[in-house]
Amino acid sequence: MTLLMKTAAHILLTAWLIFATPGVLAQNPPNVSGGHHWVPHGGSQSSQQTELRTIWNELEEHKSTVNALNSRIRSVEERIAAGSLFFLFGAFCALWAQNTGRNAWLWFFAGGFFNFVAVLVLLAKNARDDRGERL
Repeated sequence: MTLLMKTAAHILLTAWLIFATPGVLAQNPPNVSGGHHWVPHGGSQSSQQTELRTIWNELEEHKSTVNALNSRIRSVEERIAAGSLFFLFGAFCALWAQNTGRNAWLWFFAGGFFNFVAVLVLLAKNARDDRGERL
């Protein structure tokens, strides 16, 4: 069985144990060591508690797996955002360089790697160009 199918089976089994039996499950995680007891119809209390403890442990493992996957997704999203900024700053600088007769590839990579600094240099050069002082 795949991990998703196992998870769905455990969720359904847990829901059945909680709602289809006359027992009450008040604690989260289930209290299996005394105090409030939960005894469904059929089977001994200890076997039901052992099964419930096993299901609970597997659910906790699945939660940690989901949290790890969410962390990896956030990491990928951050890399995509950084790559997008690299491209946008680079494209902006390359377009400016092409329009002013400078090396577009050089300014694309400068804009990508140095982001804000390259844009500030670009703006300073543009101001000098407007005054007629080309470097």
